[in-house]
Amino acid sequence: MLGASVCYALMGVSVKIAGRDLPLLTLLLGRSAMLVVASFLLLKFRGSPARPGNPRLILGRSATGFVAMGFYYYAITQIPLANAVTLQFMSPLFVAFFSAKLLGERVGTTLLLCIVLAGIGATLVVAPDLSTFGGDSLFALAAAVLAGVAYVMVRELRKTDTPETIVFNFAVFSLVFSSPAVFLLDRVPTPVEFAALVGTGLFAFGGQILMTYSYRLLEVAFASVFSYSTVLFSALFGFVALGEQPTLLAALGAALIVGTGVIVSVAERVPPAP
Repeated sequence: MLGASVCYALMGVSVKIAGRDLPLLTLLLGRSAMLVVASFLLLKFRGSPARPGNPRLILGRSATGFVAMGFYYYAITQIPLANAVTLQFMSPLFVAFFSAKLLGERVGTTLLLCIVLAGIGATLVVAPDLSTFGGDSLFALAAAVLAGVAYVMVRELRKTDTPETIVFNFAVFSLVFSSPAVFLLDRVPTPVEFAALVGTGLFAFGGQILMTYSYRLLEVAFASVFSYSTVLFSALFGFVALGEQPTLLAALGAALIVGTGVIVSVAERVPPAP
């Protein structure tokens, strides 16, 4: 799980570097192209079908995940990496909330309290951004909400489809809808930008694979706690590679979000959405 956290943090750094001058759709296209190839190979290796068992729900999950990914990548390019990652890690709270609303699962007092505390934490992280950059942090928060919805859909899809089928169809959907990026490019990416694009796809896939095996080998609650090290690695890499320094308010907000996320992951058995 620590390896997955490092991969996701490095993916964020790659997005940050590539997104300085490249269009957002280009970033999504770079990740999607690599994910299609990797997920297809995994699909064949596992012997899973490419055709989904629940096409309508697969479409909804893919569309929701694609928009969430776009919002998240945009937030990474506009605000400090650690802030974007922290807000994205509110997704377990939304997973638990939407599971209660959409699937009829129980909502306990612990969850309600954690949602309130995480909301306070998100306010601390977002507050400086609202006054200086026009609310770019809200895109990361919206990504967390949509990721929560997407993960609830995945929970339902597991009744009819394998994880490999779900990921492959999501990758194909993302590739199709990010393909217009080809027409937006007015130049060939520089070697650094190209390396960052490749890194975006490789680290995203590596993180996904390592996280998947972590949840197979470890208890969900135990693995989820360690997944929050992504926030720490993102802050470290953001400082070392990008020169970003978190504010005191952002650090306090991050502590609240991570703390409540860990509690929900342990109490509700909800892993953070990738």
